[in-house]
Amino acid sequence: MLEIWKQKIIVVIEIVHRWVFGHEMSPTMKDFLRQLSWSFLGIFFNGIVLFVVNVLAGRILGPAGYGKYNLVLVVANIVTIFVLLGQDMTSIKYISSSEKEKDKKQYLSNSFYIILSSSFLWIVFSIFFYFQIAHLLNFDQKIFLLAVIFAIVMSMRTLLDSFVKSFNFFKFQSLFKIIEGIIILAVFIFFFLALKFDDYQYYIFSLTAGYFILCLIFFLKIKQKIVAWDKQKFLDIIQYSKVTIILTIIGTIMASMDKLFIGKTLGIEQLGIYSAYLVSTAIFVGQIILILNNVFFPIVNQVEDKSIIIKKVDKLLFLGLIPGTFVLFLFSYGIMSIFGKEYQLNIFYVIAFSVMAFLQIAGSLYKSIISSQEKNYMTLKKISYVMLFLFFIMYGILFIVKVETLTYFVLLYCLYVILNVFIIRKGCVKNKIFL
Repeated sequence: MLEIWKQKIIVVIEIVHRWVFGHEMSPTMKDFLRQLSWSFLGIFFNGIVLFVVNVLAGRILGPAGYGKYNLVLVVANIVTIFVLLGQDMTSIKYISSSEKEKDKKQYLSNSFYIILSSSFLWIVFSIFFYFQIAHLLNFDQKIFLLAVIFAIVMSMRTLLDSFVKSFNFFKFQSLFKIIEGIIILAVFIFFFLALKFDDYQYYIFSLTAGYFILCLIFFLKIKQKIVAWDKQKFLDIIQYSKVTIILTIIGTIMASMDKLFIGKTLGIEQLGIYSAYLVSTAIFVGQIILILNNVFFPIVNQVEDKSIIIKKVDKLLFLGLIPGTFVLFLFSYGIMSIFGKEYQLNIFYVIAFSVMAFLQIAGSLYKSIISSQEKNYMTLKKISYVMLFLFFIMYGILFIVKVETLTYFVLLYCLYVILNVFIIRKGCVKNKIFL
């Protein structure tokens, strides 16, 4: 039954493709759609669960509790950089492009050993220095420890997920992401509705439980592919992942800077409100990006001529911006209404985050394209240094003048997204990055 509906949808997409682009779909595009159907099933269900859990958490915790959860998330995302070390993108790049099974296994194994080592080092580091770090950053010690644990589990989940999709196990991945969503929902209901807990840490525990079970399942799937460490493959990985780490660090700093400054200057409650607006579009758009890139990067990595793909993404961005933004506006407006009156509904914020969310869909596709072009990908880090410098200046000015409204942070967020998408798009075409 599912296969019949899948074929019908593909036929409709073929008609739309001919109408929009003026030609038949290529075999690569058809393969992308076939794999995408399984990706959609699992990630969409998982996304619905996370949406329900996130909104319930926002209502139960209130702006202050929700702000603390997002502070843990910000710290966890920063720690994840140094645990994951860019091995998710790197493993997909090398595993999916390798023709020999032996090479695939060696690349997989080297990435796996790197993450095991970094996780162990972070555990040791946290045990000995968690008090000093929490004091230095003016955080509660519990927030830092929760963030480290969550970051390690999240990093391992991300890496194992990249292994599974690198070998095109999309059906397997989809089915067990549904299981993950069910576990997260069940644990959340147990803590918040059955036991009546109302602390943000139990939300973290709910997510961690689902992620941990998925890690075990994915590990059992790929454990036969883990072989001995290989020096040459390790050097290949490190060369590519160095750039990935630098770009991820810069991207995470720029994406987290707003939350850190809001928490520091405006308070945890305002951080909770700001995070709610981000979530109101990010939940939906984030799932779209996951569904597309889950299949898009492994496939585009195998295509020699990227120019046709770039032109298609350009056209989809042009044609979809207005209708896409309108749909996201309705979605965001509805979610903010569900969050409750404490979150102060602001139409300007809803419009701004809706436009930026749609741009991020195109930006994620451009990023997958540039990540598959090693030379352009290496050059992109130079631009990132400049962007990071400019953003430190802008946020420094905000800190000095003691800004007391969220609007300035919303405008800076919009500027970040626009610049990011523009630069990545330029980087997709050889020698077109402006230095």
